[in-house]
Amino acid sequence: MPDPVEGYIYVIKEKVNPTPEPYLRDDISRGITDIHFSGNLAVIKTKLGHGHSVGFAIDRLEIPYVLGTLGGEDTLLVIFSEGADKSGFVKSITGRDSLHTD
Repeated sequence: MPDPVEGYIYVIKEKVNPTPEPYLRDDISRGITDIHFSGNLAVIKTKLGHGHSVGFAIDRLEIPYVLGTLGGEDTLLVIFSEGADKSGFVKSITGRDSLHTD
């Protein structure tokens, strides 16, 4: 954005428009290929290039027991609070009881 003193500067929108949950879940479901849980962590494998967008979508769902996400090109790390419901997590991000539809 142009600034009279600094020239051009980066600005962050104070409020991000909410994305409806069905669209977020569609983005997540299309990108995920597998999920593995260990303790209070989940490693989510995604299609190449989808790690960041899947992480962003999970963050936007604001699941209370998800402490944060860290996304790479095709892998995403999800950190849960202690005792989080992992099957509930899958349902929260996909709208289904399991990742696979078969």
